[in-house]
Amino acid sequence: MTGLSFRLGAGCWVPDMDAMRKEAYTVRFADHWVFGGTGLADGDAFGRGCLGYETDAAEIEEIGGVPRVTGRDGTPASFTVLATADLRHWDAHGQGGSATMGVFTAGAGTVFNAGTVCWGAALDDPVLDRITRNVVGRLSAGAAGGEWTAVGSRQEVTALAAADSRLFAVLRGGELAWREACGQNLRFAVIGDAAGICAIAVPRDAVAGGPRGIYALRADGAVLFRPVTTGPAGWREVGGCPASPRSLAVASDRLFALDARGAIHCCPLGQIPASGRAWELAEAGAGLTALTAINGTLVGIDSAGRLAARRPAAGSRWRACGDGAGCTVLAGHAGALYGASPGRPLRRCVPGLSGR
Repeated sequence: MTGLSFRLGAGCWVPDMDAMRKEAYTVRFADHWVFGGTGLADGDAFGRGCLGYETDAAEIEEIGGVPRVTGRDGTPASFTVLATADLRHWDAHGQGGSATMGVFTAGAGTVFNAGTVCWGAALDDPVLDRITRNVVGRLSAGAAGGEWTAVGSRQEVTALAAADSRLFAVLRGGELAWREACGQNLRFAVIGDAAGICAIAVPRDAVAGGPRGIYALRADGAVLFRPVTTGPAGWREVGGCPASPRSLAVASDRLFALDARGAIHCCPLGQIPASGRAWELAEAGAGLTALTAINGTLVGIDSAGRLAARRPAAGSRWRACGDGAGCTVLAGHAGALYGASPGRPLRRCVPGLSGR
């Protein structure tokens, strides 16, 4: 019910409970809203004296120096690890183990777990006071919807797409990379070359003449295709795209390409023309700076930095659906938007698309 358990937790009972006053948490995801206003960075110690006399924990594995729950101990996959403490030496005081602090979601609810029964004993610590205020303030406000939450690192991403439970990205250096689509601050791992690629997108399903895979627009006017895999695979050219491509989306079995002038072009997924000039002009003056698709709906960021959405059908009108939070690239996945921009962590939000 709380996301953690005592299976891997620690206990400080005998002979000297003073030992627990020496322990502190280590920050593992400083960009998360729970740490807002604390000034902490990853690797910092905080909350000395808050750990004990019993702690709860999750089974985690380190992925590139970032913790990720395994789920083997019953911890929900949505659990985001925010801080950890190694308490294996507590064997001398009761039970050796660890402590985990984090949050997880269940349906429309969010749960924060401090991972210790003595959190209140250290509330005179300004950092613990700030964290507590952040949690109580955010969760007591209810589900506002449309809020952006940090879910990743600050790697510079120039294109983004989602497939199954994975995010694929083009990094600033021209590499294709991937990571799990989750709330943890995992880094993108490079899996191949993406030189010259401006935009990527993945259809949910295959269509006649158009296999499911990663479609990409290259600056020289080519449409490329690659299988959805994190293993070795090369790109192959499958057609041409409009000039000055900026973003790519897939909806209603069609590719939608946004160009640098803010115009949107489209073509059937299974009939990509050899020349970008053969694409249909779907909208001449959309005025968007980024485009993606989610739940069969086109979503973009307008010139004012707001999220806007419309149905793929011709003649549909754009409607505001939230704040773009400064994102320069977008990807839709499982009812949520992922967004990235230079100098800021990868973020996620659930936009208000009802009635679009």
